[in-house]
Amino acid sequence: MLYWCRGGGPFSVSLRCLHTADLHLDWAFDKMPPQQRAIRSREVAARLKTIADLAVEQRVQVLLVAGDLFDTPDVAAATAAYAAGIFAELEGRGIRVALIPGNHDPVVPGSVWESQAFPPNVCMFRASEWRHVEIIDGLHMYGIPFIPALAGEPVLRRLELVPSSGYHVALLHGQFLEIEGGSHHYYPFVGADMAASGLDYLALGHVHRPLALPPAGRTQSWYPGSPTRFTFRNLQERQVVLVELAGGQVQCQPLFLPDRPYLQLPVAVDTTPAEGIGQTLAAVADPEACVQVVLKGGAEAGRQSLAEAILQDWGHQFFFLEVVDHTRPLDEGEDTAPAE
Repeated sequence: MLYWCRGGGPFSVSLRCLHTADLHLDWAFDKMPPQQRAIRSREVAARLKTIADLAVEQRVQVLLVAGDLFDTPDVAAATAAYAAGIFAELEGRGIRVALIPGNHDPVVPGSVWESQAFPPNVCMFRASEWRHVEIIDGLHMYGIPFIPALAGEPVLRRLELVPSSGYHVALLHGQFLEIEGGSHHYYPFVGADMAASGLDYLALGHVHRPLALPPAGRTQSWYPGSPTRFTFRNLQERQVVLVELAGGQVQCQPLFLPDRPYLQLPVAVDTTPAEGIGQTLAAVADPEACVQVVLKGGAEAGRQSLAEAILQDWGHQFFFLEVVDHTRPLDEGEDTAPAE
């Protein structure tokens, strides 16, 4: 089949990429006890293997990693070698890897990007400006690493595409400002910047919740979100994004990844009796789940800490239980009895 793409002559190919970001290998899980911390660290590492296997299963040509593969720039040597080994397995399958460092694992002196050798199928964008590589025939990749000194710069506006037929895809670890909580400190950009870029697809990282951005001009863009849950802030299903480029069009499909359950339970202590709190916890008791109980409302002063009691009575029922106490001291004469 013969397809026509902008910028030149006929182009007959269908390309498939798998887009992930924010794996944060070696995440600390510092609130967990040592045993659970070790288990979660192994699960995070295994997620990279899961994604690599999915890339093979989906017959993609390129794996896109849009920043924060590692949680720090000086990760353990064993972790860096493990990631390089996974990428080497993809090389044996004929799959390229396009990768940029993010704000957690930037290119700094002594970083993993200097100490660890990666296999030749890995195209790593380390220069301080946008770089272009035709990573496979017909797929033009652009990338810029996250550089702390440039963090507040709208670097997407600097991107210039090569005048060539084929598909144009860029990696950016940055912040879309047209969503709640958008920060100007992480390569900020807006929809107009996307439209002006002329890209077919903008592969984003940095935001840990999955998010498809509104199309801007011809450009489609996704945050795949982190492929595993690290905290109780982003409880959505975990996923990667399958990107298919065919017929001059871009089709994106989220592929969901099973993950350890994380649950958040708000409890109003001034309207919920003690037995009600127990019933709430009993209803979700799961030795595989991470659970956060958030206590709210007014609490009597001088009594045993409710948070401590919950941890003592229920901690063994879950993989990890955290209690966050957002209660306030009762005003004098205020009634704590639950409403009838």
